[in-house]
Amino acid sequence: MATMVWSEVENPWLATGIILQGLGSLATVGLLLWQRQKVTAPKSLTAPLSDFDRCLHYLAHGDRLQKLIALRQLQQWWNQPGPDSPNQRELTLYLQTFLDVEQDPALQRAALHLLQQCRQSPIRQEPLSIPQRQRQRQAIE
Repeated sequence: MATMVWSEVENPWLATGIILQGLGSLATVGLLLWQRQKVTAPKSLTAPLSDFDRCLHYLAHGDRLQKLIALRQLQQWWNQPGPDSPNQRELTLYLQTFLDVEQDPALQRAALHLLQQCRQSPIRQEPLSIPQRQRQRQAIE
C-alpha cells in the first residue's frame, strides 16, 4: 500500500505525509481495540486474597464443611504467633457476627471456642513500623 502511494504521488513529501497519516490511523485503531479488550476483559482483584480473607469468605458464604475448616484454620493461625496471625479485634468482631447468624450448633461451638481463646489471650499489638528516614531524623536530633 505504501509503495503504491509512493509511486502514484508526484511529490515525495505528500507521499510521506499520506503514509504517516495511514500509520497513525492504524496505530490509533490498534490502541482503541487494545483498550476495549482491556476494559471488557473480566476483572480480577487487584491483590490476591490472603488465606485469612479466604477463610472469612468461607465463613460467610461456604457450606457447612468449608465453614468448619475455615474455623479450624483460623484457630491454628490464632495459636501460632507471627506476622501472619490475625488481628484480635477483627477476628473477635467476625466471630461475634458469625455467631449471630449461624444456626448450626457444631459451628457455633467451634466459633465460640475460638472466640473464648481470643478473649482470654492478651491483646496483640502489632509493632509500629517507623520509616527509615524518620529514624535517621530522630537519631540526628
